[in-house]
Amino acid sequence: MGCVVKAIAGLGVALLILILFGKLLELFGVDEPDDTFLTTLDEDTVRLLVRQVRLAGYRCDSIHGAEKAFFSDDYIVRCNNFRYTYRIVDRGGHWIVMVE
Repeated sequence: MGCVVKAIAGLGVALLILILFGKLLELFGVDEPDDTFLTTLDEDTVRLLVRQVRLAGYRCDSIHGAEKAFFSDDYIVRCNNFRYTYRIVDRGGHWIVMVE
């Protein structure tokens, strides 16, 4: 009986951690990608790119794509069901967000 109680308590802790992680994502303003999310970048890079878009004053309520541009060091981010596309470029060590 004691093992069952410990197992249930362990599941409760795991569930609490998942809930808190979701709240942290909300707090930092980064949405989880949905089923149509396309990327070749790691999750941290995507979060930083979306943060840059939002800091520049543009909308990105949901993330639907993020990629590195083919022939440059630019990044492309697609948001809100592919409604908004942003190009993030490095100009002299400063990241600039441009709407495409």
